[in-house]
Formats: sequence, structure tokens, C-alpha cells
Amino acid sequence: MRPLFDGIYAHFTSTSTGGRKPIYTNVSGRMYLGEARQGADAPYIVYSSPTHNTDYNFTETFERVTVQFNLYSETASAVEINTMWTNFKAAFDDAPLTCSGYRLVRFRRDFQQLSREIDNDQYWVYLMQYEALLEQN
Repeated sequence: MRPLFDGIYAHFTSTSTGGRKPIYTNVSGRMYLGEARQGADAPYIVYSSPTHNTDYNFTETFERVTVQFNLYSETASAVEINTMWTNFKAAFDDAPLTCSGYRLVRFRRDFQQLSREIDNDQYWVYLMQYEALLEQN
């Protein structure tokens, strides 16, 4: 669902009178669709859509999309990943995303899980899932 992905990235990179969002600054603008580029410096965010359903309700068509965000930190301490989580929630919980051709009905966080991964190097991963409900214009 390209319009939703474009809306997410536009929201992530947008500025206001106070400048960039804290989550943008936390990851130095590194947010990737699908997978991080090889050798990407942490911290960073990867987002994707594991599920996408279309609901038909009389004359209206809704798109229900699960969007998964993985926040990555390679620090030994959990301070960085928890700061990222706090700032990510502030930026994206009920975010007013603009999705071309659709009206965003809601963007709601449904799930989150913090884990410590060990694979040659140790790193933190915060998995967060949001449900987007969009109505076609």
C-alpha cells in the first residue's frame, strides 16, 4: 500500500516550528521500507506491512493494513532504545497521516515487544505494530 507508506515517511521527515521530530533525530533520519541497507548504522527503523485486508461495507471500501515497525539499537544499555520508543509513540500514536487517494480513519498501536537479540553482536529490537484503517476517496 504505497500511499500509506508514503504518508508514514512524509510524517517521519516532516518539520514543524520546533524542527524535526525527536524520533527523526534519534535515528539520524534512518528509516527504511522493508529492510535496512547492508551495513546501515544503528540506530534505525525498518517498517513493513505483514498483512493487508480489504473490507466492504455497503458502498464503502476500507483498507485495513497492519504496519510493523522495528526499532534497532546496538548499545548495551536500554536507554537509547527506550528513548526511541518514547519518541516514536509520541510521533506515531494516532498520527494524522496523509495518504493520497484515501482518508485515514485511524492509525492505532496494537502491539509492542522489546527484545534483546544476540547474533555475533548484541542489539535491542523494539517491535511495534499499528493498524491503519483507510477509506477510499
